[in-house]
Amino acid sequence: MVLIPIPIVQAALEAGYRHIDGAWIYNNEAAVGSALQAMAHHVPRESVFITSKLWNTFHNPEDIEPTLDETLRMLQTEYLDLYLIHWPIAQTPTGGGTNVVDWDLTERPIKTWLKLEELVRAGKIRNIGVSKSVFFSFHFSSNFTDLYAFRSASTSAGFKTSQHLHLSPSNPQSTKSN
Repeated sequence: MVLIPIPIVQAALEAGYRHIDGAWIYNNEAAVGSALQAMAHHVPRESVFITSKLWNTFHNPEDIEPTLDETLRMLQTEYLDLYLIHWPIAQTPTGGGTNVVDWDLTERPIKTWLKLEELVRAGKIRNIGVSKSVFFSFHFSSNFTDLYAFRSASTSAGFKTSQHLHLSPSNPQSTKSN
């Protein structure tokens, strides 16, 4: 669990940082929200790009909006610039701090994705995506209505361009540029 003191976030904003990367599981959203409010007179919300992530146990469509609303409340903002599916693996809590994989929702994430799209249309999120998708990618069917997770993704430039996808390495320092 990551706890970030508010003064550290304020110092980062004062130094010119304009991308805040948070997540429910990081436990940093309340501190970030407090720092953003404290700095609002120097750094307007519109100048900060805020990313957060949907945790594995909240992939069910009925869980997504309440989880997002809690994130927005803690961040003290009305929208996220980017909301990522933290891991492309849906889980169900079993109690006692353990979770089991929800294979149906993991292998067919269309319900999760459609709910995220709905929240984009509602103005609560500006952009959506998937984090930590080393083994997974999204494939849109020819009519762009079905979304499937699959392994060994198509990563050709033509595929990415035609689907309006942007693939970013999670550790660009460790990858060789083409």
